[in-house]
Amino acid sequence: DTAAIQDTFDAADANGWAVRFNGPGKQYKTTDTVTLQDGNDLDMNGSEILYAGTRDRPALVIGSTVANNYADLRNLSVRSSVTDWSDPDYVGLRLINLQRSNISIRAVVGFTVGFDCYSETSYFAYNKVTIGALADCQMLQRLITVGSSSLAFVNENTFIGGNFMHTGAVSGFGDAYGVVITWDKVSSYRGQNSNVWIKPSFELGYPSAGGSARDCVLFDGAGLSCRFIEARREFSGRAIVIDTDNSNFGTDNTFSTSYNESNQSGEPIAYT
Repeated sequence: DTAAIQDTFDAADANGWAVRFNGPGKQYKTTDTVTLQDGNDLDMNGSEILYAGTRDRPALVIGSTVANNYADLRNLSVRSSVTDWSDPDYVGLRLINLQRSNISIRAVVGFTVGFDCYSETSYFAYNKVTIGALADCQMLQRLITVGSSSLAFVNENTFIGGNFMHTGAVSGFGDAYGVVITWDKVSSYRGQNSNVWIKPSFELGYPSAGGSARDCVLFDGAGLSCRFIEARREFSGRAIVIDTDNSNFGTDNTFSTSYNESNQSGEPIAYT
């Protein structure tokens, strides 16, 4: 279904059309990245993209690095045919430079990066995102800036809900995280700030006997003044891990819980 979906997206981009998938319950198989660049309205309507292509690229991309993008996105769902964390470019859902958008995600399953909030050349900001399930990805959600533009930042987004989870199928896959806030490690903006998660549920699995991390949040040399409010931390590792990277980033972040299972692994906040 790759060509049919891409042709539909191209027509929507060219004409400003809305896109609505046939569903619910329908699965569309793709073998390469499909990209909706300028279309403002997409409803996957209970259907799902099953990606079965080369596992070194995104499956579904919405937005563009050459424009500021507003979007109304509903019921997004992407699944990998094979769970694979071997390539950092293997991304389920990448949203690029979205601004002031309303977004709902039903599920993303089985990628190195599940849900990618991606800023390059312009900002990813002021969005409201409702999350269903993010499962069996090494980084279930990532916030990342790329490039040296002063307009590239990921700030002031609100993320609502979300079952951030790892099943037994990935128990031996190594380090993994619920949310990662990071940068391109070259020249991009590192002060991603004022992002808020409301009632996320982290069920990531305890670290393995070999020491693999299964932590809720990693500030990877980036991010400050972010809030996790009324989070559920169950069957997981540390709440927040801060990679200081000889910088002041990773500071002034808070993680409050509505449920914190008593038998957690590691200190709630750790510095590396």
